[in-house]
Amino acid sequence: MARSHALAQRIPGRYSGQHSVCGWLYRARSDGGQVCGPSQGQVHFPSRASLREHSELRSDNLQVPQLTASSGEDYVNEGATIPEGTMTWSSLTFPAKKIGRIQWATAEILDDSALDLRNIIGQNLIRDASLRFDKDAFTGALTDPIKGIIAQGVTTTLTAGNTVVKYDDLADSVARIEALNGAPSVVWASTDMAAALRKEKASGSGTYQGGSPTDSPASTAWGLPVLTSGHLPAKTVIVADASRLIVGIRRNATLKISEDARFDSDQIGFKLTMRVAGVSIAESASVQIVKAAVS
Repeated sequence: MARSHALAQRIPGRYSGQHSVCGWLYRARSDGGQVCGPSQGQVHFPSRASLREHSELRSDNLQVPQLTASSGEDYVNEGATIPEGTMTWSSLTFPAKKIGRIQWATAEILDDSALDLRNIIGQNLIRDASLRFDKDAFTGALTDPIKGIIAQGVTTTLTAGNTVVKYDDLADSVARIEALNGAPSVVWASTDMAAALRKEKASGSGTYQGGSPTDSPASTAWGLPVLTSGHLPAKTVIVADASRLIVGIRRNATLKISEDARFDSDQIGFKLTMRVAGVSIAESASVQIVKAAVS
């Protein structure tokens, strides 16, 4: 539950454009940054007061500029006029979507519980919201409210007979990102492929590539942290340059309690809402998806 505490920080009137997908979801940043907390990656939006003063700016979308083409640079002779360059810009648009849930509990259950049930209900609402966004941020289709990084990245499917993803396949993905001057920083693996990587043995011997099974489980591949996610489809591994991922949070999770709505039945309501604005990739090749063959 500690990883979801960042959701409780309420930061109105801004979007968060983190250098990684949410910290409590993916923990991809080496500095432990979380998507919902203050950081250098936040993209600030006008406050509500500012929006009222400038109605033409009112929008539920986060727009991030994206450079699509550039004329590049060239050498210039001494004393010659430095030529003007050209840059073509577009934008990434994130429509804000609300995640919400209400949970009711009777006053008797709250009074008689040996545990702090109010806190447990609140924490579970936060957890469920984070898990929903976690799932969609990975697997959301291009037509879904939240577009997932699998649909936006570059997918390589291994040839028949290669039924597991191996360290060599990850090395190829790392090289493809580096070829674009990228800096691979994280590996996400489905449950079955994370296990397969840990059990991979050197050719011709019984030596585990990831270290002795009596030691801690292998947690890195080619210097990158390997993170296991149950939300990834089976036989899937992702290698990514997390600095090229943008996560939009329109409003952090807010938990409110009402004792009035069902006053006549002595029930207390717990309402959790948050507004998320999607996940996007600066360049599709910055996220390399490797899928093992079915057989």
